Amino acid sequence: AFVLCPHGLPADAKPDQPVTLGSEDYTLREIDAGLEALRERFGEHISRGDVVYAGYSLGAKLGANIVRRRPETFRRVAFGEGAYAELTRPMLQGYVKSGTQRLLLICSSKACEITFGRVLRTCEQVGLACRVAPSGDNPHMFDGKVVEASREAWGWLVEGSGAWGTMKAGPS
Repeated sequence: AFVLCPHGLPADAKPDQPVTLGSEDYTLREIDAGLEALRERFGEHISRGDVVYAGYSLGAKLGANIVRRRPETFRRVAFGEGAYAELTRPMLQGYVKSGTQRLLLICSSKACEITFGRVLRTCEQVGLACRVAPSGDNPHMFDGKVVEASREAWGWLVEGSGAWGTMKAGPS
């Protein structure tokens, strides 16, 4: 498996400088260019339709529409601490119609668990397989307990996906 992270802006940032994601269009262009570069270099090892979109905070917010725009690529999705306003019933129904198979919602806070709990119930109503991965009440960072909760749920997210081999779901 490969992990592709869009560089973000500013594009010429030094390794020790902070960066942020650009617009939805800019980020999608970065993802497309990165996937193409991986395919050129690693060919048959890069799937065309079993790519997991994972985004945290702004990456989740932008990702909600990126996934909607590229359903043939991103069938399994993980959003953490973001995309709260974007994950509406119509958006989730659109995911189902376009073939999204699984949605993992990762939380670092109790407030997120409440919000994503509502999203989970909507997913159940529209027929989208969904899980919430809570980690307690932590800072808004993807580290520590948030990473542990994500790891525990990752097997469920990719289970049955040909590109991810024989990973099995962990505890629910």
